[in-house]
Amino acid sequence: LVKLKVEFELIEKFNTDQTSTNCFEVKDTYTNPSGVTPAINNISKVYDIKFIRETSPYEPKLVKDEKDFVSMVSGENTYYILGNDLVLSDFVPLDIDITEFDGNGRTITIQSFDTKMFTEEALAVGLFKNIKAGMTVKNLNVKYQSIYKDGNYTLGSTRIGKTEFEVDNYFDLCANETINYTSVMFGGLTAVNNGIITNCNVFGEVAFKASTIENKESGANNYQLDFNIGGMVAENTSTGYITNSRVVNNLPLHAYGNVGGLVSQNDGVVASSYYNGKITNYSIAVDASST
Repeated sequence: LVKLKVEFELIEKFNTDQTSTNCFEVKDTYTNPSGVTPAINNISKVYDIKFIRETSPYEPKLVKDEKDFVSMVSGENTYYILGNDLVLSDFVPLDIDITEFDGNGRTITIQSFDTKMFTEEALAVGLFKNIKAGMTVKNLNVKYQSIYKDGNYTLGSTRIGKTEFEVDNYFDLCANETINYTSVMFGGLTAVNNGIITNCNVFGEVAFKASTIENKESGANNYQLDFNIGGMVAENTSTGYITNSRVVNNLPLHAYGNVGGLVSQNDGVVASSYYNGKITNYSIAVDASST
């Protein structure tokens, strides 16, 4: 059963025969109490009909494939549920404001990001850029899986590492060298969490790195900039809640600045959640990293 909300927009027109395929027309003849028909006696009422899909926690909108996922739109009281596992390539992190995304125990695999789209000086990378306040993401698995394509790995691969602590190939978050970055945030699920994350997992055999390309404006290296690299969330704000969630199966993080296995910077609530992997912090600009 699908609920549809029907909206009618009334537009009154006098003495008109104009019609539209999106409208239906009702004509009324008005007679005043004295029985005298006025000069204008044919009022055409034109109603524009809009059918709007209503969603609820009990009737979420089904996300069937990758096209459905990247086409999700912001909206009040908007609920989505994932119906199948997805594989995303040349992916641009989503920045939407919805009520709830239920992963339904399914897995979204990210094989590559479209680094040409990393054009913001304040870079935010993840499946989502920002989980907004009042938004919930639950029951979702996010997997990072590198594939060998056109002579390179699409994401950094730990499979060719020499030891358990070394990797030869990273996915560089600062790959777009034309940008003068001011800050870089990466979270496997979301760069920033203002909402609720519950029963989610991030995993994969991929190494992420924030490089030290030169800051063209200041002449400084990027390790002096604002880096927050987290396995699940870069920044968990004061309204952010993370519960019963994990980062597992060797998701190495290599960066300067704040590097955290689960969360890099936490001002919210984290409960019953953990990280199981390797962290390497190359920073010489900060005294300690968040873990």
